[in-house]
Amino acid sequence: MSSEFHASRQTWLNGPFLELKGGAIEGLVTEWWKASYKLSKSLVDDAPGSAEVALTLRERTEEFKAYLPVIQSLASPALQERHWEKLRHTIGFEESEEELTLQLLLDRGITQHLETIQEIGTFAEKEYSLQKNLSAMIAEWEKVEFQTAPYRETGTYLLRSTDDIVAQLDDHLVKTQTMRGSPYIKSIEKDYALWRKTMEDTVADPTFLTVIAMDKLLAKFQRANEKLDEIQKG
Repeated sequence: MSSEFHASRQTWLNGPFLELKGGAIEGLVTEWWKASYKLSKSLVDDAPGSAEVALTLRERTEEFKAYLPVIQSLASPALQERHWEKLRHTIGFEESEEELTLQLLLDRGITQHLETIQEIGTFAEKEYSLQKNLSAMIAEWEKVEFQTAPYRETGTYLLRSTDDIVAQLDDHLVKTQTMRGSPYIKSIEKDYALWRKTMEDTVADPTFLTVIAMDKLLAKFQRANEKLDEIQKG
């Protein structure tokens, strides 16, 4: 256990910082921290040498636990270049995020700026969450298809029920309007503004679906309308 921790510690300190997985590292360090404490107590009489090794491991894992907030806050895909630029200015390093290691950050005194990096990390995660929510809504519409059915023996087709599509549209409109009040919207403001306009204009006029650039959906919608016009004209 002790050798495993020391080998992992070297990898975590000197390997690429962005490849660190905060949750997994925290789980391992906590496990070793707890186990070493129990061993240092249970072995003290029968194997004092081993108990001393366990106590040393306890101290080393305790020390490393202080670095976990740095890993959890910064080794995240949520951080964009604007966040790293702010960190460079605050902490004082010139390396790109790809060049960073945990040891380099520790050498720059990053643990003295825990409050700042946690604020930046939290803000980045909130922005990232909004971006993912927006992307998820757009992705849902890319899968939407209008269903048609033959109209008697006329060779034309009618649209099937669009209740599910209308319900999805209403749901996404509410979600989109809710996002507007978020203090983290600025980073995706342009994408959000376009999407909100798309949602609002589509509710006002369903033919505005052309703006969404759903080629298959638009083509089916237009063909269905043409068939309906033919039926109405007799």
